[in-house]
Amino acid sequence: MRCALSAKAGEGRLVVVDSLASMPGQAGTVPVRQLSPLLRGLATLSASGTTTLFVDCGETDPQGGRPLRTAAAVVPGVAVLSTEQLTVYHSLRYHVLVITARALRQLEHGLVDHPRHRMRAPLRAAWWRREVEAFDKSAAELGAAADKAAAALGAAQ
Repeated sequence: MRCALSAKAGEGRLVVVDSLASMPGQAGTVPVRQLSPLLRGLATLSASGTTTLFVDCGETDPQGGRPLRTAAAVVPGVAVLSTEQLTVYHSLRYHVLVITARALRQLEHGLVDHPRHRMRAPLRAAWWRREVEAFDKSAAELGAAADKAAAALGAAQ
């Protein structure tokens, strides 16, 4: 996921916004429900083959949420996902990725600070240690069996 986001940012196709609930308009901010010019522009882009993915913190997120999902549902080539739903496939499938700053922080926390990412190396090391111990035990048993067989052969002669 880190590489996919870095590639999007390097290509200039990762856009970070403060909020998806309203966009700047001529008279201050315009609620998402009244974004027909934006939606027409997105429809024009999707007709030319450009796809856009909006990422927020979920349907109840005040920075986008359900109104954004409802507005984007009518435009082909436009999708809205939460950070929990976002995968590498989604980030690479869409041409432009628009993400809120809060969602980006949540995604960063999941990628960097999550205990799962810090526990992998010790878990692998513990697994490897158990495997080596099992191998050493098997090798010792085989060595003991070989010594016993050699002793039995020596006694038989």
